[in-house]
Amino acid sequence: MKKYSIFLLLVLSFNYLPAQKISDILESAISSVVTVAVFKTEDIPTLYGFDENVTRGLDEAYQKMLNLTGAFCSGSGFVIEVNNKLYIVTNAHVISSASSEKGSISVFSMIRKKYEVKLLGADTFYDVAVLEFVDQPGKEFKKLEFRKKDIRIGEQVFAIGNPLGKYANTVTDGIISGKNRINNSALTGKLGYLQSTAVLSHGNSGGPLIDAEGQVVGLNTWGEIEPTSNQNYQSLQQLNFSLEFNTLKRVVNDLINNNGIIKRAYLGIQLSQRNKIYNGNYFPLDDEPVINDVVEGSPVASVLKNKIGYTLKKINNIEITNLNEALEVFESIKPSSMVKMIISKDDKEEEIAVFAGALNADALESIATHFLSSEKIQIKKNANNFSLKFFNDIDEYYLISAGASNSDFWLVKQLSTLGAILKICGEAGGIYLGLIEKNYQEGGVITKAVQFGGRPDVQKRILYY
Repeated sequence: MKKYSIFLLLVLSFNYLPAQKISDILESAISSVVTVAVFKTEDIPTLYGFDENVTRGLDEAYQKMLNLTGAFCSGSGFVIEVNNKLYIVTNAHVISSASSEKGSISVFSMIRKKYEVKLLGADTFYDVAVLEFVDQPGKEFKKLEFRKKDIRIGEQVFAIGNPLGKYANTVTDGIISGKNRINNSALTGKLGYLQSTAVLSHGNSGGPLIDAEGQVVGLNTWGEIEPTSNQNYQSLQQLNFSLEFNTLKRVVNDLINNNGIIKRAYLGIQLSQRNKIYNGNYFPLDDEPVINDVVEGSPVASVLKNKIGYTLKKINNIEITNLNEALEVFESIKPSSMVKMIISKDDKEEEIAVFAGALNADALESIATHFLSSEKIQIKKNANNFSLKFFNDIDEYYLISAGASNSDFWLVKQLSTLGAILKICGEAGGIYLGLIEKNYQEGGVITKAVQFGGRPDVQKRILYY
């Protein structure tokens, strides 16, 4: 965007409230913000959301840093109330390395009092976690409320958190500069993000983005970075992203009311969209997603098995031009609901109607099995685990982790977990598998990268749904 365009936006958008009112709102909001610290960790982060299976002065809080001695990592969070009980909302990635042992996760209030908490439920897809207090929380906590009306471009917002784990209750301000943003990292958090100019730093993750009335409009999740000439990274301080409050509220309520599980639909469709690699970035080659494959025995198997190569044009009368749009519509579908799709080939359109299934452990295992079979990877199930044998490889391996890169992995305990990771990582164009030789004596994890088809200079993004 040109400089004069940015200037015009700022001039027209800034509408600040009186300083005294803002200070009053922030003093109240800070009492609901906590620092989340993980004291006991696992070697590999856990994937969440898919298995069924009395207030003192602010000066003191600002002047004294928290004692996080012994903590392996930290982030931020905020307190809400549901059914007369206090909970803490944060990002899933803040606590994904936490052990299941007692005492693994604690939070610190604004007066630096430490409380042990435990995980109620989390969802890696939206990067949301809900924590509950082990013991009765103190009276210093105030709860935050979710905003009820839509937010507009240009509205004033404030981000509160503990950047770098050193500066508790730090406030940055800005405006909403974009809506409905997509996280294309293929890691955690997919869609429904607000873009703001309220600066986020490491440690801000999980804190609230509030409006000028002190209501939560987003869950602070990430700030955009770019590589520098010396192979380091620098933050782009105007590009900060928070999960939008309507989506956040829905996910939080699902986690609280459904025993930590997000209820998702399952169709068994595999869509693809090719991207051209240029200067380290990917650019779409095919504007519209194509039916790449279907999962055997899935709800769509019988109606789409002969439709491979067809273009997906509409889902429930909503036009689809790319994978991101397809994902957004699919995420709104509930299990057992009717799904209508318009598909096309050679300028001839067809309507397909099917009832969605439920994305349970069996469905996720079907996705994983389909993926391994299509990549000519043989599954050998044993009593308590399974091993993999790759095409033209004499060795067998235990699968212990998988992820979108060779440095970001989630723990794999069963095939259904691999299916969930494929749903999250498919848009990366491939997946990395962390393996250990079945008959190893010594040695570490072997990493194998599996690319989703195509030429070396073309990335085939895959959406499993």
